[in-house]
Amino acid sequence: MTSTPVCLVCGSADLATVASVEGMPALCNAFAATAEEAIAMPRGDIVLVSCNDCGMLHNARFDPALAPYDSAYENSLHFSPKFQEFAERLAHELAERHGRPGGVVIEIGSGGGDFLSMVAGQGFGRGIGIDPSLAESRTGRAGDASLELLAGTIEEAPDGVAADLIVCRHVLEHVPDPVGLLREARDRISHDDTRIYVEVPDAEYMVKAGAVWDLIYEHVGYFTDAALRTALSAAGWRGISTGTAFGGQYRWAEASVTGAPPEPAGDGADSLRADVEHFGIRYAATLGRWDRFLEGEAAAQRRVAAWGAGSKGVAFSNSVASPLAAIVDINPRKHGRYVPGTGDRVSAPSDIAGRVDTVLVMNPLYLREVEEAGVRAGVRATYLPVE
Repeated sequence: MTSTPVCLVCGSADLATVASVEGMPALCNAFAATAEEAIAMPRGDIVLVSCNDCGMLHNARFDPALAPYDSAYENSLHFSPKFQEFAERLAHELAERHGRPGGVVIEIGSGGGDFLSMVAGQGFGRGIGIDPSLAESRTGRAGDASLELLAGTIEEAPDGVAADLIVCRHVLEHVPDPVGLLREARDRISHDDTRIYVEVPDAEYMVKAGAVWDLIYEHVGYFTDAALRTALSAAGWRGISTGTAFGGQYRWAEASVTGAPPEPAGDGADSLRADVEHFGIRYAATLGRWDRFLEGEAAAQRRVAAWGAGSKGVAFSNSVASPLAAIVDINPRKHGRYVPGTGDRVSAPSDIAGRVDTVLVMNPLYLREVEEAGVRAGVRATYLPVE
């Protein structure tokens, strides 16, 4: 943290403190091989501040040294049928709009290439994914397209290759210099007709809905519509359009290298000021409500599991005072691994059959899917969404 923190997007020093949380796991999605390793994982403090000019929120205490991305990082949501349907529809739309025979799509922060494969295989000749969490680079195919997954950052992009489409999904919120990354993408891997698609968690949803479990250490930044537009414009992108997706939880933007200059981003912080100012109060009230709920369940001798060992589930389990009977996830790559901070073992759905009475569904969008999966696995329990 600098002595005078400034906005990550517009550089303004006119910041207001919104909420403070101490000792959160530095990486919610890095799972350990043993409980001891998970408990000993680095922790960091969150001091969430909002920019009074562009509306961007960020953690003024973020230290990138605490959150290195390596092969222990696992955040794929593609094992969820609901998320997979959303991803497939988005991939089809992007390929239909921007694909061309022999074209190139480059995804910054591709992970294992799940989404890249879908896009490249529907309308491009070559797909290139870049991600620092990959253990090693590898190649493959998706339909008629060749695939290259490169371990590293954007500097690893092949020399002389320019993308027809750049995809950057759920990456900018992890980056201390989002404008720099967007500018580097424009300067290094684009040509005059390149389009970029960006997707981030929606900060407006977080503060309006009181989605307090979205506040995690590894997210240094939280983008409002105005902040995302400001970031793209500052990086030199033009023709910016924005919207929301996935039940309003995600905010997206598309932009081009050339085109009309961006329109003013809007009133920035003003339209959200009341929600932002009350977010810290809502955080404390929500935590207190769930602590009381878990105390009541324990008094009634009802065993409680959290379904969803993603960032929401990890934030929840590390924040509440009462231990959970289990934390479960459908991603088999997490099974048998241990949750950072608490050291809880991640269970498969079948592991908790007969062992729990209440299942807390960490993302309400998945409630029906979780109930159906639980019934198939023999988990007879009460299913409650964690609002």
